[in-house]
Amino acid sequence: PWVGMVFAALAILVWFIRMFQGMQQLRNNQPHTPSTGPNL
Repeated sequence: PWVGMVFAALAILVWFIRMFQGMQQLRNNQPHTPSTGPNL
C-alpha cells in the first residue's frame, strides 16, 4: 500500500510541475491563448 501512495503522489507532483512550467512559458513567450492541454 505504501508504494502505491508514493507513486500516486509523485505522479501528481510531476503533473503539477509540468502544468506550472507550461503556463509560465505561455505567459512569457506568447499571448495567452487556450492551450491544447487539459484545461482545469
